[in-house]
Amino acid sequence: VSTGHVYNIKEELLNREWAQFDIEGLKLYEPENLLREWCKEYQTETNPHTSFYSLLVPSEFEIRIRKVCSDLKVQYALSGLAGAFRLAPFVRYHRVTIYLENKINEFSQSMDLKAVTSGENVTIMRPIDDGVFYDMRHIGEVPVVSPIQLYLDLHTLGDRGKEAADHIFKEGIKPQWKK
Repeated sequence: VSTGHVYNIKEELLNREWAQFDIEGLKLYEPENLLREWCKEYQTETNPHTSFYSLLVPSEFEIRIRKVCSDLKVQYALSGLAGAFRLAPFVRYHRVTIYLENKINEFSQSMDLKAVTSGENVTIMRPIDDGVFYDMRHIGEVPVVSPIQLYLDLHTLGDRGKEAADHIFKEGIKPQWKK
């Protein structure tokens, strides 16, 4: 991002009293309020996504993703309830949601996916920038978006997503913040 954009973000954080600036730099002191406000503004509709149907069950599909993405040399990460399952094992899911950096057509052909307008069990989102891959976690051998990205994505899914998001916040995000 540009220097001017960074400056504007810093000024907004300071104006909303969510951050302080001193000789050590910028420090958030109201990160929970910032995250709540971000959730209100966050919309996955701005991320291009495509819905597909796969004959594979999610666990089989996720095993194949790794090989296909390796062959295509593309980066991917799970999100949505499939990602939440790795951090909150009480979550049940039937739809695999992934961010895929590019080559969606080649990926969908290699995975034998059928494009659908409803009844999807695979959602592929093309990130608007590389930010979705920052701070991603490998849980086992599965890449999952960062807890913050996962939290934002889950909040767009309604009640089940919000329940998983709340768990991830309490168990994974909030303990990382220093008082």
